[in-house]
Amino acid sequence: MNVPVFGLAGTCDRLIAPGRGCEALVVAYGSDDATYRLCGKAQGFAEDYMHDRLVLSRNANRETWPMITGWLRAHSGETAIADKACDVIRGQRL
Repeated sequence: MNVPVFGLAGTCDRLIAPGRGCEALVVAYGSDDATYRLCGKAQGFAEDYMHDRLVLSRNANRETWPMITGWLRAHSGETAIADKACDVIRGQRL
């Protein structure tokens, strides 16, 4: 089975989901449509993200969430469904 995969890791996450492990997991999927992003200052982000801050910080709202929602929209055949899923994920329940 070949499915799209999106992996995201923070440069300061050395315990829960270290970057090298996340990248290896994305590669192991063997997908033709695989995206991996390491998020830290050296990669142009506002901070060196830790595991939780990738989704639970003000910088995440400006940087990582747009990547996540953009990827979901790009990989969804139905934009309205992707938009609703993104709203729920971000805690903006309908």
